[in-house]
Amino acid sequence: MARTKFHALLIRLWGAALLCLCVSANALDVSRPVISIIIDDIGYSRSLGEQALALPHGVTLAILPFAPYSKHFSEKAQNQGREFMLHIPMKGHENENLDPGILTSDMSEAEFIAAIESNLDALDGYAGINNHKGSELTADEEKMRLFLQQVAKRERLFVIDSKTTRQSYLSRFASTFGVPYASRNVFLDVDRSPDAIKEQFSLLLAKAKQKGYAIAIGHPHPETLATLSELLQDDLREEFLLLPVQQQLELRQHGNRLATAGFD
Repeated sequence: MARTKFHALLIRLWGAALLCLCVSANALDVSRPVISIIIDDIGYSRSLGEQALALPHGVTLAILPFAPYSKHFSEKAQNQGREFMLHIPMKGHENENLDPGILTSDMSEAEFIAAIESNLDALDGYAGINNHKGSELTADEEKMRLFLQQVAKRERLFVIDSKTTRQSYLSRFASTFGVPYASRNVFLDVDRSPDAIKEQFSLLLAKAKQKGYAIAIGHPHPETLATLSELLQDDLREEFLLLPVQQQLELRQHGNRLATAGFD
């Protein structure tokens, strides 16, 4: 067991070293608009998860805590030196199957805290978190305050608000408790047709040009992965800087264009 833990630590340190090299190389160049892309819902499909891992290293994976292949992909992401996030299930308004570990508004405070801790302990090595669904829960002021209180106790985590509702309190309380945060600007694949995904990708680029930074969320659909593989080519990266989410947040906080930890 000790050897396994030591091996996992070495993997995390190696991944962190690779990310630091990337930051050192890119932090000097803030002349290009910065984009970050998150692929949510990783963990249920092994084949689609492998395709997501084949995307450029600047793409961040958001891995569900208790899906069948969650640990597999968290380990592979660390082996790649790729940033990944914990994609925490939260109750939405839809009549839906409840994901393992889901946080709901009807939990008692003790139940809610225990469920948060169970989610946060499910995987190792993630840099930040974002919400899986959550249109109902993220609009619950009391529960979001409690959620961010617990997240703030974990060192060096950032939060991305997936913005599944306009009434979300997630970003607001991240700011209150000093947790680095940002909000999703674009969903890439509400419509999964390649043309629609390309249109949303163009919207991402337009927002990045306008504000300096932008974040998109997509999903491990075959259409999304194939379209991103086509779009994320060298000619695009001559005009835009593709960065993992944490590096974008660091540029927002310390860069010379936009000095703010939060950015909606």
